[in-house]
Amino acid sequence: MELSLTSWLSNLFKKKRKAERKLESLPVKVLNDESKGVTRDLSASGIYILTDKHYEAGSIITMTIDLDYPPGTRMRCVGTIVRVENHGAKVGVAVRMKAGETKILTVGPPEKI
Repeated sequence: MELSLTSWLSNLFKKKRKAERKLESLPVKVLNDESKGVTRDLSASGIYILTDKHYEAGSIITMTIDLDYPPGTRMRCVGTIVRVENHGAKVGVAVRMKAGETKILTVGPPEKI
């Protein structure tokens, strides 16, 4: 079952300000190379993830994020990497989501990552 992205984002942020971010640690799976990570924050226009893998700014990235509410909901998104930062053993990756390339899916219990 696919939910409306606009509806989901409106409920998540309650405001339509593009810059508002939600601090959230959610499991991420990068589909480009099957690597894993967690979100640090997300907004209607982008996501910041922490991972073990280094990526290049300007690259296209496709990932899934297991959302905590409602349970069993996963977001699949495609975006452009706009910034990469070293955080000790982790790498921070800032992603600008591509409009029309994000889908919210109901998939059952979240995958263990």
